Amino acid sequence: MTSVAPKKTASRASTGAPALTFGFKAAYGVGSMAEAVVISSTTQFVMIFYNQVQHLPAVAIGIAIALGLAVNAVVDPLVGSWSDRTTSRWGRRHPFMFAAIVPVAITFWALFNPPGWPDWGKLAWLCCSNIVLQQALTCFHTPHLALGGELATDYIERSRVMSFNTFFLWAGDTLCWLTSFGLFFRASAAYTNGALDPNRYPRFSATIASLVLVILFVSSYFTRARIRWLPTASPEAGNFSLRAFFNDVRQALSNRNYVVLLIGALLLSLMQGVRGGLWIYTATYFWELSSGQIVWFALGSFLSYVAGSTIVAPLHRTLEKRWTGAIAVLVYSVGPALRSRSAI
Repeated sequence: MTSVAPKKTASRASTGAPALTFGFKAAYGVGSMAEAVVISSTTQFVMIFYNQVQHLPAVAIGIAIALGLAVNAVVDPLVGSWSDRTTSRWGRRHPFMFAAIVPVAITFWALFNPPGWPDWGKLAWLCCSNIVLQQALTCFHTPHLALGGELATDYIERSRVMSFNTFFLWAGDTLCWLTSFGLFFRASAAYTNGALDPNRYPRFSATIASLVLVILFVSSYFTRARIRWLPTASPEAGNFSLRAFFNDVRQALSNRNYVVLLIGALLLSLMQGVRGGLWIYTATYFWELSSGQIVWFALGSFLSYVAGSTIVAPLHRTLEKRWTGAIAVLVYSVGPALRSRSAI
């Protein structure tokens, strides 16, 4: 998710900003941990929870999830355009980040705690809670991501900042995986895969929601000291309006390079969504793995994420961002297919 920014909408704040410390970069990056925890949790467990535990048809669940993504396709760039033009004593990004904290936590909990309604009511609950959760998360993530590009004017330093972002994405995804299968959904005599046990979800959802709330607050609160040195909205941009928003979208889509990148991101997201949504079914019903066995798969990504977060800046310095990204996406797209074929 990215901000759709109009041309020349921001003016650089006064120079002389202090150097970014390790602690500040960590405070910024940790915000992505919450995003990773939410996305990993929903990707892995929403379908199996509503399908195998609540016994709703998979097609209806898929449509409900898709509706949330369809709404998000509009809300995401809208939030970016709005935050680009925001003027406040909290800067452009932080008002959205702070406003998203409580809604994200509440709607995540609600998603896994549907009322005892008939199937149509549970489906409506899934649809509404998922839509609100997706948009609340966007209200944090889109400005947070834009903030990362504004924290430094130096290209390499920005790469270092975003390497913290990448590292905490891995940390959030791994934390979710380890705690989910190793703690909340441990195997029992009745359930080899604890994710099929309906009694596990209240504690799981309440704990994850509380963790996400704390992480989002920490990231928002401890990055606010940088606001005075961040770019501000240019008077030329004007106030936010739907007309301004559609003009931003038009300008973005008129950039051929951006459109190519957008199509690539769409295809990559399709692959990630299919793999993430169906993996737990494959592990449970095809490979017949227990929760204790599934938890080990999280450790396999450790070296790749650590390597990615540490070598991204040197690679950008050597190969430039374009070629680094192109090679990484190619390997990421082909690698899983080779792994799946070797398993067959």
